Amino acid sequence: MFKSISKRRETSWKRRIGSSPPGTYCKAQRNYGGAASHAVIAVAQERGLHYGKHNALSIVVRRLSAESGDEILPLRFAIAEKFHANFDHDFMEDYQVEEQRPVVRNFVDRVLGLIRDPNPGD
Repeated sequence: MFKSISKRRETSWKRRIGSSPPGTYCKAQRNYGGAASHAVIAVAQERGLHYGKHNALSIVVRRLSAESGDEILPLRFAIAEKFHANFDHDFMEDYQVEEQRPVVRNFVDRVLGLIRDPNPGD
């Protein structure tokens, strides 16, 4: 009668990514979250900020938000964290992924834009 949620999602993944193994779509979502974290780490390293624990990344994001005047940066990071968590818990619906993926991409672009030019006079 009714397909289980995981079976329904597996079918959805197969439609989306052809013959790729089940879970590939979900792994791609984790990579979006990882890209966001690594962008924050890159800026933290450049500025000598602590980034060793997950909570430290949130602190760095809040600091970057205050520094840049971008008040929405922490909210975008929270969405990126959700993508990463979805890999383990598979709670996001397809429409949420499609709606929120550009937000994560925008977050990564904005954070990488905060990296200082090592040669400002060139």
